[in-house]
Amino acid sequence: MSNSSSISHFLLLALADTQQLQLLHFCLFLAISLAALLGNGLIISAVACSHHLHTPMFFFLLNLALTDLGSTLTTVPKAMHNSLWDTRNISYTGCAAQVFFFMFFISAEFYLLTIMSYDRYVSICKPLHYGTLLGSRACAHMAAAAWASAFLNALMHTANTFSLPLCHGNALGQFFCEIPHILKLSCSKSQLRELGLLVFSISLAFGCFVFIVFSYLQIFRAVLRIPSEQGRHKAFSTCLPHLAVVSLFVSTGMFAYLKSPSISSPSLDLALSVLYSVVPPAINPLIYSLRNQELKAADFPFPNLGQMEEEAVRKRKMLQDSQADKELRMETREDKSPQQNLMEEAVLSSSTAQESNGEEKIKRPCGRRGSKPIPGCSEEERPTLCQESGQSFSQSNTRVQHQIIHSGERPYDCSECRKKFQTSSNLLKHQQIHTEERPFRCPDCRKGFKQNSNLIRHQRIHTGEGPYECPQCGKSFSDSSHLSQHQWRHR
Repeated sequence: MSNSSSISHFLLLALADTQQLQLLHFCLFLAISLAALLGNGLIISAVACSHHLHTPMFFFLLNLALTDLGSTLTTVPKAMHNSLWDTRNISYTGCAAQVFFFMFFISAEFYLLTIMSYDRYVSICKPLHYGTLLGSRACAHMAAAAWASAFLNALMHTANTFSLPLCHGNALGQFFCEIPHILKLSCSKSQLRELGLLVFSISLAFGCFVFIVFSYLQIFRAVLRIPSEQGRHKAFSTCLPHLAVVSLFVSTGMFAYLKSPSISSPSLDLALSVLYSVVPPAINPLIYSLRNQELKAADFPFPNLGQMEEEAVRKRKMLQDSQADKELRMETREDKSPQQNLMEEAVLSSSTAQESNGEEKIKRPCGRRGSKPIPGCSEEERPTLCQESGQSFSQSNTRVQHQIIHSGERPYDCSECRKKFQTSSNLLKHQQIHTEERPFRCPDCRKGFKQNSNLIRHQRIHTGEGPYECPQCGKSFSDSSHLSQHQWRHR
């Protein structure tokens, strides 16, 4: 029997017996760690540098990426070091630090996944209250509560585990320090206190799991009530990445800890421990980036190689076109008189100078006010004329579109309800009623609107702007209808 005070180091589980397999495991861990560092680093930089990603969902995603980075850096570097240098030792303090940080990041990740399920529930089931329930202060408080709870949980488990006397040596059956394997080395009578803490943590985790399941049941009920198929697909697409990450996290952890002892073997235990502790931090960024168009379109703090290549191709094409024009002018120069050539060179040089300096003047739009022409406009610039209003146009198709106003014709009809419209733009606005498309999104609460004017009116809720002021009492309002209702009080 040995006591924990006499133990200076622990022996971790060897990943392989031969040097070749150890190098293979080193390369595998190196690839997984690089994928986790690159993916989570890109998510953190994208959310931090892109203003349109400063929303509750991406704020929690940034915190989730931090937990994935932390858990990867806690376990993988030591496993890579042991595989490369053919050793199994880890110091007593190093093992305690590994247990603390692994419990800290794993607990924080599960609490953040629970909060993210609440974020999805509010955005789909209570969209009108999204800005109130998930404001910037509320999100900061929830994230701080998750990190603080994880810190206290990890501190209690680490302090209690390493205060137990160890009676069964120092060899662990895991490639990193983990509480269940350390408890196997402790004396049987001293495990009750830590087992009580484990039961409390498992109960808390089970409560979070029940909350996630209840949230998604409500989400599925709300999504199935959406009439359009496109709206249902869009709502499901916002939830699928989070649901996939939760399923991967919970399923691998439950299978690793709740599997039957009859199917247990060293190779299977090692594969399961890698599957639930190392693989999810590398896969989570891929899951979120594949289904999220906003994350794909984020502005990263380094140049976009695709855009640079397109810009280079565009400049090359412009250079080739300018050279072709120059050759064509040289060919036609011989057929013209010297006076004509001098005049063309003067016009070309003046136009080039104006374009390079950005000083080209913008002409006033020409037209008529009734029967009188607008000063500064000539009839040569507006060759087509409307016979009804006398307004002139530079192109005939513009005049034809204008004359639809006088004829009362409605050539554009909706394919869903057969309603007719005079212009195609009015038809596109109307079709958004049938498609449930909301292209205008609030950058603060991500609420969608069909028209930009409705979005501008909604944003005044966040900014507190009141452009409509009562002339009698000076009270300001965000909407003109509210001002009209208020003015009835003064009558």
